[in-house]
Amino acid sequence: MVSCGGSSPDTIPRATFIEAYVALREAALRAPTGELDMPARDSILQARELTPEDLLEFVEVHGRNPVFMGLVWEEIDVEMTDRAREASRAAAGVS
Repeated sequence: MVSCGGSSPDTIPRATFIEAYVALREAALRAPTGELDMPARDSILQARELTPEDLLEFVEVHGRNPVFMGLVWEEIDVEMTDRAREASRAAAGVS
């Protein structure tokens, strides 16, 4: 059973997965096509000392626990929403 801290000894920590996924999504949203090319993806992951396989392994290991993964995706959604709100405020000059 995985604790609330959310990692298995066989995978990257939950927080690492979330942070990397959010960074990848933000970069994709800024890309002209809405998709991230492989060099950009690899650069983002390398900066975090991760590989695409690290992310896939996390999902494969924890995907067997839909409650856990639901909470992970919810946290990603909240983080993306918060960052979009902050960017919108900054663009409008609101603190």
